[in-house]
Amino acid sequence: MKNSIYTPVINQTLCDRIIRPIRNWNEWLQLWFSAEAYEVMLGLLHTGFSVSFDRWNHTEHQYDSTDRIKLYFEIADGWENSFNLLRLPADGNTEYKIGYDVNGSANKKTPYELRKMVATKAFDMLCVNFFKPVIDVPPQDENYNWKWERSIMKTGLLKVISGFFCVEDSHNRFVIRNLSRCVGDQSFNEKHAISFLLALAQFLWQWKEESLDDWPAAERDQVSLRNHAYRKCIDAAKPWMIEVLEYLGQLGVLEPWIFELDKPCLDKLMEIAMRSELGRRGGPVNESRCVCNLDEACHAGSPAAWFIKQHELKTRERTRLAAIMEAELEQAAAARKIQELTSKS
Repeated sequence: MKNSIYTPVINQTLCDRIIRPIRNWNEWLQLWFSAEAYEVMLGLLHTGFSVSFDRWNHTEHQYDSTDRIKLYFEIADGWENSFNLLRLPADGNTEYKIGYDVNGSANKKTPYELRKMVATKAFDMLCVNFFKPVIDVPPQDENYNWKWERSIMKTGLLKVISGFFCVEDSHNRFVIRNLSRCVGDQSFNEKHAISFLLALAQFLWQWKEESLDDWPAAERDQVSLRNHAYRKCIDAAKPWMIEVLEYLGQLGVLEPWIFELDKPCLDKLMEIAMRSELGRRGGPVNESRCVCNLDEACHAGSPAAWFIKQHELKTRERTRLAAIMEAELEQAAAARKIQELTSKS
């Protein structure tokens, strides 16, 4: 008579085994790059943000949280996969059985589908461990800008983020890499990423250089260099962010800074507007074609075109109203002068 239905290969109970956490990020990396089973990869990604950066010995490389975030971005790239970024010719017709469904039929996944599952897990972990925590500080909090600068600017992650969510041409349609193509397809976690991008847009336009007067004379040169580096990075990111906002249908986020839009930003808006097309339904045109000017882009319903028009109108009216106010002030000053001269006669 058999003692057990299942006879373990190794006669060892759980209590007999050594169980410990992953020592540090160095060991996590070793486990990650040696893993082949997707289940192991998913487990490592799930626990990766809780792993220590303390070195086990002095010969190990010293990593920090930025290294971890950058790796997660690298793994997550392609998770949305509209461009089949994770499909390789070498995959062929390979399929793996990973269990059975409720009807007893085998569940099969291709290597591409397994990669997508791993990439999606990395993206989900970024959403809850990076995107969401950064936006948890409310805009009115005095530490708001500081947290963004520490998390994004001082670590150089802005370039990584803009590359991850870069603009791509997909069959003559411009899309944002690693964002779902349809609003209804967005997962709960992806909404954290979108909220992060909208908050990042506000940060880019509201960021101000540090006042040199607030620093000791000996440190002002260093602060000035940091201001210059940050300004260069932020100004370079603004046209990219305009693409993201237009894609998300959120150009209105920029309305508080509509007078601060510089030439590169306006050029990007114009570039987006001129991608619009006139169709026979919304014409009237005999054949569908690209718009020829800004007015046609407005007629085609381009939000970017209407935003440019709004900028032009507000800038023109602001200049006119300012001229009126200046003339009224001059008129009032002249009236006072006349009154003074008249009273002395």
